[in-house]
Amino acid sequence: MREELEAEKKCIKLIQTGRTGSDETAPFKVMDFWAKTLVEFITEVLEERPHEWGFFKVKTIGGRVEYRDGELLNEIPDSWQYVEIESIDASGGWSRMDYLITPKRI
Repeated sequence: MREELEAEKKCIKLIQTGRTGSDETAPFKVMDFWAKTLVEFITEVLEERPHEWGFFKVKTIGGRVEYRDGELLNEIPDSWQYVEIESIDASGGWSRMDYLITPKRI
């Protein structure tokens, strides 16, 4: 049964939405993630992309959480605990990726 649930999970896809800059970074739209909330998305990134590093940021709420190699380097703010996701953009390249989450309006 667990294997069936794992098979149903989507895998994060990054779709490049702009040109690659001179620093070899580019903007991306994040697609095919299974998370519904911000905390779930952070967990998903840490599990699926364990060799990345960068920041998670949330539009309109503020703050940022740094991560590296599958681990958070600071705590998730309490104000992020139940934030539902509207969309996610990213920026980065190679192993660096910063995620900018747009929350759903309540």
